[in-house]
Amino acid sequence: MSAPDLPSGSPLRISASGFMAYLDCPSLFGARLDGKYGAESLASFRGALAHAVFARHLEGGEIADHEFDNVCRRAIGGSVINYKMANLGLGITGVRETIAEVGEMYQRFKKLPSDGFRSSEVHLEVGFGDDVTLLGRIDAVYDDAGGGVRLVDWKSGDLGSVGQQLNFYALLWWKGTGSVPETIEAFSVQSGEQFRAHPTVADVQATAAQVAELVRTIRHSEEANEPLGRVPGMYCQYCPILSECSEGQAAARVASA
Repeated sequence: MSAPDLPSGSPLRISASGFMAYLDCPSLFGARLDGKYGAESLASFRGALAHAVFARHLEGGEIADHEFDNVCRRAIGGSVINYKMANLGLGITGVRETIAEVGEMYQRFKKLPSDGFRSSEVHLEVGFGDDVTLLGRIDAVYDDAGGGVRLVDWKSGDLGSVGQQLNFYALLWWKGTGSVPETIEAFSVQSGEQFRAHPTVADVQATAAQVAELVRTIRHSEEANEPLGRVPGMYCQYCPILSECSEGQAAARVASA
């Protein structure tokens, strides 16, 4: 895949979550560039802990019931999860309840087949033209039954609209390895919902075009000193720049009604 023809500018790092934020609202992506993020949530803390437990299971084998609590506490203390817990102000009871909820998800997770497992929490970072880097973490990589690989994203809540996120991972994989993954998949360990697709080169190129448009939009905003566009939606109630956005405030009122 040839490098896109993009305007140059200051270094720009685009993660999977940043890409999704841009698709929701360009100004939300701009806020992330300025280091502004939404407040921590209990769901985010629970999800981060669940992902750590799933990775521990895949890499180290099944976690015994009598070890589960200590495994969770070590995961919290030795990673960014501890930062999330501190920001939430969770006490002993809150942590205990969250560990119990993650334990319920783990009981379902460990029943999933692990055939063809390669590795977990695979970090990819690839160049995308001058001064632009794409990055993301793939929860698990498996050998696919049809050949190639299957990229899996675990969800600890509802699936939501995951297709674009998975397409971004497929783009990362293609840029990093030179091949398109055979399968991209999201699975909710909480609900059992599943999304699966078989991306083509055309699909990955379409995602690359979306990323290129993101870069052009940011570069134009910087050069012209113009604000990024705002697109109100259900996500506005969690936006870090809600106080600056009348459109978002109106959307947040509707969402909370």
